[in-house]
Amino acid sequence: MNLIPLIVRGVMSPVGRSVLVLIAFLTWTGYQRHDAAQQARDGCQAEALAEQLKTTSEQLKKAMTLSQTAKDRADRTEGELEALRRELDEIATSAPDNACDRFDDATRDRLRKLY
Repeated sequence: MNLIPLIVRGVMSPVGRSVLVLIAFLTWTGYQRHDAAQQARDGCQAEALAEQLKTTSEQLKKAMTLSQTAKDRADRTEGELEALRRELDEIATSAPDNACDRFDDATRDRLRKLY
C-alpha cells in the first residue's frame, strides 16, 4: 500500500481541507501568543533595567557628592595641619638653646591654643 496517494486524497477532501485550515489557524494563534509573551517579557525586562539604571545613577551622584565633600574636608584639614606644624616649628626655634624642659607662660599659652 502506498501512503502518499491516500494522504493526498484525504487532504483534498472537504474534511481534510477543514483539518488543514484548523491546523494552520492553531499554528498561527500559537505563534501570535508566543510573540506577545516574548514582547511582554522584553518590556518587563526593559522597565527593570531602566529602574536599575535610575537607582544606580542616583547612587553614583550621591557617591560623587560625598567624595567631593571628603576631599574638601581633607584639603582643609591638611591646611590646618600645615599651619600647626609651622606654629610648632616657630615655638621650637624660639626656645633658647639652654632652655630646660619647662616652657614659660607665653610658650605654654601658644601650645594650648594649638591643641
